[in-house]
Amino acid sequence: MDEGDQIDILVALQEALANAALHGCKDDPLKKIFCAVTADPVQIVISIRDSGRGFNLERADPKKFETTRLSHGRGIPLIRGLMTEVSFARHGAEIIMSKRLATAP
Repeated sequence: MDEGDQIDILVALQEALANAALHGCKDDPLKKIFCAVTADPVQIVISIRDSGRGFNLERADPKKFETTRLSHGRGIPLIRGLMTEVSFARHGAEIIMSKRLATAP
C-alpha cells in the first residue's frame, strides 16, 4: 500500500475510534467498540460501531460544515477528506469508510 494511503487510513481510523470512545461510549471503559476491516488490492473498508445511541446525521452533512475553533466537531470532515467514501448506519453509531488505494490496478 502507498505510504500516503497508509497515513490517510491511520488518521481516519484514529479519528473514528476517538469519536466512538468519546461520544458513543462516553469514555466508559466497560463499553465496547467493534471494528471490522476488509481489504483487497483495490480498496480497504473499515466499519466502526459503538454502543451509543448515535447522533443527528444532519451534523455530518458536508454541505453544512462550518469551520470552528472548538476542540471538537472536525473529526468527520477530516475523515471525509481522507477517505474515498464515508457513510453512517445505526443512526450514526456506526461509520463505514472506504479508501480506494493509489496502487489499485
